[in-house]
Amino acid sequence: MLLDRHLHGRIDHVSPDSEQPCEQPRSCVQTVMLTMRETIIVTDDFYQDPLGVRAFALRQDFSVKGNYPGARTQAFLHDELAAAIQSVVGLPITYWPRDTYNGAFQFSVATDRTWVHADHTTTWSGVLYLTPNAPASAGTAFFRHHQSGNETYPADEAQRRQCDADAGVWDRWQVTDQIGNRFNRLILFRGQRFHCSRGHFGDTKENGRLFQTFFFNTTY
Repeated sequence: MLLDRHLHGRIDHVSPDSEQPCEQPRSCVQTVMLTMRETIIVTDDFYQDPLGVRAFALRQDFSVKGNYPGARTQAFLHDELAAAIQSVVGLPITYWPRDTYNGAFQFSVATDRTWVHADHTTTWSGVLYLTPNAPASAGTAFFRHHQSGNETYPADEAQRRQCDADAGVWDRWQVTDQIGNRFNRLILFRGQRFHCSRGHFGDTKENGRLFQTFFFNTTY
């Protein structure tokens, strides 16, 4: 299934035989902040119709469970979305998986718990916030491991084990950067960076922390 409406640009149509919307992206997505430590890109107002995307997301089946807080849907992707994200990153996308969590919608609630981790299997990770008027504090934080000094997932196996063991022990980490939760904000960052979600809220998908996830590779 493809989600291919609501990117910035011209709205074409809604397919009469499907609830899935269709739209072409504009050629350039506005980037409001670039390169925090050369690894974080923040783009506000990513979707042209974010309320439409949100409504589409809330109609989906959040039945995919895994090693993350909350629940996810299957992936919703299309070539225009890849092109729009590629224009934000400024690098050719070399791996855009359609059978993983790339493009999935996810929600979490106040009772969900998170931990520091790295998405080290892809070069980029992304989060697109889809809850209007969410607490700004319910965004994404980035960390340095006190003992090893690592801000990215280490190559050394012993250090990896130590960082993994400390994932939920907050006094073993220092926050280095924080990006606030703003409706229709896309953040892209290097998957190797230690990070976690912050400030889960609500008790349903409608009033909880709703977002879309991305995982992909570029040439470097």
